[in-house]
Amino acid sequence: MKRLLSWLLAALMLLTMLPTAGWADDTASGTCGENLTWTLSDDGVLTISGTGDMTDYYSYPEFAPWHEYADRIQTVIIGNGVIGIGSYAFSDCSSLTSVSIPDSVTSIGYYAFYGCSSLTSVTIPDSVTSIGSGAFENCGSLTNVNIPNGVTYIGYGTFSGCSSLTGVTIPNSVTDIGQRVFYGCSSLTSVTIPSGVTSIENYTFCDCSALTSVSIPDSVTSIGWGAFYGCSSLTSVSIPNGVTSIGGDAFSGCSSLTSVNIPDGVTSIERDTFRDCSSLTSVNIPNGVTSIGNCAFEGCSSLASVTIPNSVTSIGDYAFRGCSFLTSVNIPEDVTIIGDCAFANCKALTNIAWPGQLTAIGAGVVDGSAYYNNADNWVENILYAGPYLISVAGPSWNSHNGKRSIFWLKNHDRHNSAPGTGCYSSRNISRLYITGKNQYSGQCNGYNIPILC
Repeated sequence: MKRLLSWLLAALMLLTMLPTAGWADDTASGTCGENLTWTLSDDGVLTISGTGDMTDYYSYPEFAPWHEYADRIQTVIIGNGVIGIGSYAFSDCSSLTSVSIPDSVTSIGYYAFYGCSSLTSVTIPDSVTSIGSGAFENCGSLTNVNIPNGVTYIGYGTFSGCSSLTGVTIPNSVTDIGQRVFYGCSSLTSVTIPSGVTSIENYTFCDCSALTSVSIPDSVTSIGWGAFYGCSSLTSVSIPNGVTSIGGDAFSGCSSLTSVNIPDGVTSIERDTFRDCSSLTSVNIPNGVTSIGNCAFEGCSSLASVTIPNSVTSIGDYAFRGCSFLTSVNIPEDVTIIGDCAFANCKALTNIAWPGQLTAIGAGVVDGSAYYNNADNWVENILYAGPYLISVAGPSWNSHNGKRSIFWLKNHDRHNSAPGTGCYSSRNISRLYITGKNQYSGQCNGYNIPILC
C-alpha cells in the first residue's frame, strides 16, 4: 500500500510539472539573418532584433521560419538596427494589423507584405529608398500609404489588389513606376504622377474604378497597354503633347470619359485603345496617324463625330462598331484596307464618303447601320460602298433577312472586273458556289462578278 501511494504521489507531481514546462511560455524563436533573431509571443507579436539585413525568403520550400504561425501574427515590431526587410518575409500573414518599421530600414523586399489582408495602415520611414515588386500586393484593407522622398522606383505590382487604398502620395524623387503598380486599387480616387516619370507602364492603373482624375506630367512620352483600362469613373484626361505612343486597351472601358486629346506625335491608334468609352462624344485623330487598330473605338455609343486624317491608310476590324450616334464619316482617299464590321451597328450612320483606292473591304463592314438599312443604297439586290460591292441579297439567306455580307480582296467595282477578282464570305461558309436561281458565279445581275459565298 505504501509503495502504491508513493507511485501515485510521484505521478501527481509529474503531472503538476508538465503544464508548467509545456504551457507557461508559448513562444517561438529563431534566426532570420546573420545577426538577426526573431521571437513570436503567445499574444501574436513578432519581434525582429539585431543588426543587418533579413534573409530573403521565397515560396515553398523556403518559407520564412515563422510561416507556420502566419495566421497568429497580429503585430510585427522590427527593431532599430535592421537594414533590409527580406523578400516574402511576412507574406500571407492574414491577421497582421500593424507593423513598426524603424528608421534604420533602407529597403523593403519583393512581396514582403504580400497578402496581409488585415493590414490597414503602414508608415514607411524616410530612410527607405527601395520598395520591391509586390511588396504590399493584395493588402486589401490598406487604406493609405506614404511613399518616402528618396524612393526612385516603385516595382511591379507593389500595391496591386489594395482595393481599400483611397490615397497615395508619390514623391518627386520617383522617376519610374512599374507595371501593374496600382492594378485593382478600386477605391483610389486621384493620383498625381511626378514630373520625372517618362512612361506610364502597362496596366499601371488598370481597374482603378473610382479614379476620377489623374495628372500626367509633360515628361511622359508613352502610355502603356491597358494603363487606364476599366477606370470607369475617369471623366477627362490630358495627355501631354510629348506622348508619341499609346498602347492598346490604354483607355478601354473608361465609360465616363467624355473627351480626350490625342497628341500630334502619335502615329497609330492601337487595338481596343478607346473601346467601350461609352460617354466619349467626339475625337480628333491627329494628322500623322497611319492606322486605326481593331476595335479602337468599338462601343463608343455616344460618339457623334470623328475626324479621320488624310494620313490614315488602314482601318481595322470592328474599329467603330456600335458607335450608334455617329451619323457620317469621311474615309480618306489613301485608305486601302477597311476591316471586318468596321462600321457595323452604327445605327445612325447614313453618310459615308468612300475612298477610291481600296484593295480590301472586310465582311459586314456596315451591317446594322442606317446606310445598310437604307433601301435606296441597294441596287438590284446588291449593296455598294461607293463603287465596291459589299453585300448581296438573295431569297435563300433567310437567317439574315435575305441579305448576306461578303468581303473581297483585290480591286473590284460594279462596272469593271478583272480576271481573278472575287468575293468571299466571312460567315464560316467556305467556297460554296451559289447555283440555280441565285447563280452569282461569273455574272451578278449583269455584272461580271465571280462570288464565293
